[in-house]
Amino acid sequence: MKHRTANELHTSCKKSTIPSGLRPRLLGVGMTVLIDGLIAARNNRQPFAHPAGIGPASLADGYAAQEVHVARLLEQLGGTQIGYKLGATNHDTMKAMGFDAPFTGPILSAWTHNAPASLQRSDFFVCVIEAEVGFRLGRDLPSTTSTRQEVIESVAEIFPTLEIADSRLQDWKNPGAPTILADLGNAGALVIGSPLQNWHKIDLDTLAVELSADGETVARGTGAMVLDNPLGRLVEFARERAAIGYPLKAGEIVSTGTCTPPYPAKAGQTLTGHFGPLGTISLTLL
Repeated sequence: MKHRTANELHTSCKKSTIPSGLRPRLLGVGMTVLIDGLIAARNNRQPFAHPAGIGPASLADGYAAQEVHVARLLEQLGGTQIGYKLGATNHDTMKAMGFDAPFTGPILSAWTHNAPASLQRSDFFVCVIEAEVGFRLGRDLPSTTSTRQEVIESVAEIFPTLEIADSRLQDWKNPGAPTILADLGNAGALVIGSPLQNWHKIDLDTLAVELSADGETVARGTGAMVLDNPLGRLVEFARERAAIGYPLKAGEIVSTGTCTPPYPAKAGQTLTGHFGPLGTISLTLL
C-alpha cells in the first residue's frame, strides 16, 4: 500500500459537523467568551486568562464547546478534522488532569505534518511532546460491540507519531476537565511517520518507545503505558464512538495516547521518537 502523505489524509475524511443536540448548550454568553478567547489566544500568541465561572460545567458541555471550537477553527484555517487524539490514557494522568476515563480531542488537517517536520516553537504555548502509536482505518467501525479482531481487520496501517500537546489557557495546569475538553483536549499538532501495513506480529504492549532531544534520551516507555495498550485503547474508542452515534470511519486516524512521559520541548531542539519495529520519527522546533 502506498504511503499516504498528510495532504492525502487531509482530503480523505469528511468535515467534522456539530451534532444538533449539542448546539443549545452553547448559546450562553460565557461559553462564547471562552471559545472567542481560546481562538484569540492562538491568533495573538497570548494565552487566554479565562474569567472564573465561564467554563463548561460538565464533560458533556466541554465536548459541546470542543465541537464549536473545532468548527470555528475550520472556518478560519480551512481543511478538515481527520481523526482523533486520545488523552489521559493512563491512571496517573487521569488523576492529575481530573478525569475518570481517557478523553478525546480533534486531529485537524492543518495541524498534521509528515515527518521529518520543522515547526515554529513560537506557534505553541506549552509544547509538550508525546510519543504515540497512530492508526489509520481502512473501513468503518459502526458496531458498539466490535471485537478486537474486527478492529484489527479494519486497520489499514499504523505509524509512529509525535504529538505536540498544547494549551491556549494561561492557567493550563489546573483548568478543570471540562475546560480542557473545550481547549481541544490539549491538541496542538501531530507529526506522523512512515506507515506500516504488516504490523500484526508486533506486540504493542511491550513495544519499547524512546524519545530523544538532540540525541540525548529524555523519556522512555512502552505501549503498556497506554491503558489496555494502543490497540486495546483503539478497540474501546471505536465502541464508544459507535455508542454515541458517530462511529469511526474509513480514512480517519487515531493517535492512541502517549507511550512515554510528556516532555516540554524548547526552541532549537530536534526531537526523535524511536519505536523499534515501527521505525523512527523526528521533529525540529525552530
